[in-house]
Amino acid sequence: MQNKIKVLVSAILILASFSSIEAFEIAPNIPDPCTLTSSKELVIYQKVLTGYLDARIYGTRGTLSRQKPDVVVIVNGNGYILSPKFDPYLNISTFLAENDFLVIRIQRTGGNVSGIPILDMLDEVYSQFSIDPSSKMALIGHSAGGSAVSNAAIENYNQQRGYNIESVIHVAPNTINSIDINGKHASSYFSLYGSRDKDMAGLTDETPTEGFAGYDNAGTERSTTCSTPPCWSAKPRFEKYMAYVHGADHAEFLGTNTRIQGWPANAPPPAPTYLSLEDQFCIGKGYINAFLRYEMRNEKKYKDFLRGKSTPMSFRKIKTSQDDGLGEPAGSSLRVYNQFSPPYKQSIENFEDSVYSVASKSRYVRHELISKASLRAQPFLKRHQTQAMLIGWQAEQRFQFLALDIPSKYKNASRFTDLSIRIGQLKGAYRPHGNNNKDKRMWIALIDSKNRVSWERLNRYGKIPRSDRHSAMNTITIPLSEFSSIDLSNVKQVRFAFYPNTSGTILLDNVDWLRD
Repeated sequence: MQNKIKVLVSAILILASFSSIEAFEIAPNIPDPCTLTSSKELVIYQKVLTGYLDARIYGTRGTLSRQKPDVVVIVNGNGYILSPKFDPYLNISTFLAENDFLVIRIQRTGGNVSGIPILDMLDEVYSQFSIDPSSKMALIGHSAGGSAVSNAAIENYNQQRGYNIESVIHVAPNTINSIDINGKHASSYFSLYGSRDKDMAGLTDETPTEGFAGYDNAGTERSTTCSTPPCWSAKPRFEKYMAYVHGADHAEFLGTNTRIQGWPANAPPPAPTYLSLEDQFCIGKGYINAFLRYEMRNEKKYKDFLRGKSTPMSFRKIKTSQDDGLGEPAGSSLRVYNQFSPPYKQSIENFEDSVYSVASKSRYVRHELISKASLRAQPFLKRHQTQAMLIGWQAEQRFQFLALDIPSKYKNASRFTDLSIRIGQLKGAYRPHGNNNKDKRMWIALIDSKNRVSWERLNRYGKIPRSDRHSAMNTITIPLSEFSSIDLSNVKQVRFAFYPNTSGTILLDNVDWLRD
């Protein structure tokens, strides 16, 4: 009998351990944002004549007749133009209309980033359809349209035009000639970017203008961090997210093919090979729909998805169609790296002021501060526009570690719910420490004033991104309730430990307390 009890207890413990490991990988019971449609009505569109250019408006009879619909404005990238018989954004426009958004498709012209006065064109469309200007609005800019929508949000604020811009969304963006947005211009921001983007690959040493730059430059550390906790009274509210998709391209997120510069006009562009067009469109639909529902309709059930803590069923079905050249074979599962910065947080260390304190470290661990301007080009390709700590460690037979002091005014974590870190891998080798394109495993600990230590396995809560074309980063959060054996009102250090017989290089940034 005792043996049977021991076996039963062991089985329970094993199941419990599996349950805890899988806890942040299983999607909650939410409607899949990739396949969701809210309306059973047929989608209709109308051509809208304005004094500038023709536009198109997509919706159902219900949304077209509504005085205060949720409005989504789509602005095109270079080359993705309307024609009498073709709209390259028909797929995403129809999908969003099926989800009860009123979609206004505005066209930029030529290679001019600004192209047309977006707000003036919206004035005409709103007037024709009797849309209340206080209706919530999201601006989606594809490629060079990313700059256009950022500038429109800023003009709306500076000129007091009165539009209620809730969100700015960049899809495979080019943010050249755009001014950085913050909470005065919109309440939220989202960037969607792929590692195989043929148009915005980020392979030059010029100032980065692609997806990472859009995310990093949206808001500032000051606008997303308050100086005196609790932080949920910080104004103006600003929340930003990014999804970086391993193997995705430039236009497939929106349901159309990537335009390749110089490709013959009479021949279709080649189909994507790593992730299919259909799969990439599913990813685009899923993220854009979830973000709009979360920010414009306060459907909080999508928050964990946007933060990389849950995966919808449609995403779990996606498999790669070829080897990625980095050791991951065809048939592998989808990799997405999520970054986010909510408005209610306290920054323990963001490395922006170049002053930080390393409490202790192993002998063969090296660290240095890297600036926004450094390591932009090959072989590192750190396209993020943020200062960060670079940490490298050599293979040893024991754990290697580095510990950071927590400033005295930030030691009280008892009013917060999570520990958050922004972490990634460096593209290329760093001195003696190579990354060899392998996933990294780490532990993280909090140490209180009485030197009590509580450890957690970081990989249980998220991936440390493996680089493809760029040095990528990911935001990982750990519930503070997991650090149950220490005094959270007086935390003096955060410690990072690297497994024995491993070596590597990581980027570390934004060590924060969050209030969820």
